[in-house]
Amino acid sequence: MNRHTDEELVSLCLAGRKDAFDEIVQRYQKPVFKIAYTLAGNYEDASDWSQDSFLQIYRSLKSFDAEKGKFFSWLYRVAHNVCINKKAQRDGARPKKATADEFEQEQESKARIVSIESIAEPTVPESDVKSNPQAALEAAGLQEEIRTALARLGEKYSVPIMLQYIEGLSYKEISERLGLPQSTIETRLFRGKKMLQKELQHLKK
Repeated sequence: MNRHTDEELVSLCLAGRKDAFDEIVQRYQKPVFKIAYTLAGNYEDASDWSQDSFLQIYRSLKSFDAEKGKFFSWLYRVAHNVCINKKAQRDGARPKKATADEFEQEQESKARIVSIESIAEPTVPESDVKSNPQAALEAAGLQEEIRTALARLGEKYSVPIMLQYIEGLSYKEISERLGLPQSTIETRLFRGKKMLQKELQHLKK
């Protein structure tokens, strides 16, 4: 059985083929969920944001232009923007916990070395929560700092970083996904990491 290209699936969707969009969802539900989870920080919100992302992708299919880039790059951008907006709405609406100030003061009093690889570890193991809740709280706070800083970079730099550290893709694979030269990907990753380290500089001593 021939496998449809992304562009063919888009054409079929626009022609009214619901099963074509189902195939798009199956093909890209994992990377879209990872975008959502990285920014949401919890499974419940990530599930909702993933669904909202695909809904927006479906509504926006007419705006996709194959001559301007690959479908995955366009889809990733739409999903990323949806999740960024959802995060802003959620964090703006939710009151901070009473212990937030105390937690921030304790964080500032400790020397920290922030690793970009922490992006790829969005959860705190349950065993750590039980055995050392304070350490687990600090780890969760650090991960939230990284997610927020990553969101501030803009998609030009955040998307390649997320593809490398969350998806585990190589330079070549990221290049193919985004339809950009590998040299461009390498440059954006290098600059993006420098920018991210600068954003997180306040966590170091």
